Amino acid sequence: MNDERYTLITGAGQGLGKAFALECAKRHFNLLLLALPGEKLESFALSLRKNYVIKTDYLEIDLTEPQAAGRIYHWVHDHHYVLNRIINNAGIGSVGSFTSHDPAFYDKQLDLNIKAVVLLIHYFIEELAAEPDARILNISSLASFFAMPYKAVYASSKGFIYYFSRALRMEYLNTPLRISVACPGPIITNRQVIKRIKDQGRISRIMVLSPEKTARLCLRGMLRGKAFIIPGFPNKFLYWIEKLLPQFIKIKFVASRLRNNPPS
Repeated sequence: MNDERYTLITGAGQGLGKAFALECAKRHFNLLLLALPGEKLESFALSLRKNYVIKTDYLEIDLTEPQAAGRIYHWVHDHHYVLNRIINNAGIGSVGSFTSHDPAFYDKQLDLNIKAVVLLIHYFIEELAAEPDARILNISSLASFFAMPYKAVYASSKGFIYYFSRALRMEYLNTPLRISVACPGPIITNRQVIKRIKDQGRISRIMVLSPEKTARLCLRGMLRGKAFIIPGFPNKFLYWIEKLLPQFIKIKFVASRLRNNPPS
């Protein structure tokens, strides 16, 4: 049954974020959707409202802009919305040698993958901590457990999200708020990603999941209050294997898989 609480989802216009919105709508959660301008959020929010009889609103915003987190906070409060869940999904991936991307790209990637997550949580966390059964889900990556040549900045940014989430969960363990971090493997989101997965060989193809399945498994773990979620058995298996292998072997293996991928 609906109440007046809302789930806020970043990067909700496409891919995994859109899948999260659909999964939440199926559970009749009211939704606040955030995405870049031009991602047809208005029509998506309207379709969810009609098809699932929920309340929805949306804000088109670039999370890398200065004061973006503050704008979101004031937008939520100006409309008198009350949050009980945040899903920090928005992020920028990359592959290629370190110098194949310019400093402006890395500035934007770090702003979105790290800074936006930290600041958005900071604005809302005390309010969430006062809500019964409140949840925060941060999307990291299986890459966060590996030193990844040719994905050095991306993987490191996701490592930050993993450790930040685990630490913050402990700080708020004596409140109703539960903070979860999800570490999915490869996700099919567009043709470019499909080609990249094929180029990386059989292991990547075995690990790949659809956005819909990834969202379903991650959302289930979040609602159960799990600290740490790895969706899909092959990804769980790789996580445990990773702990057994020496670092130099892991780095060489990753480099051999990613070295010949075109920068993107």
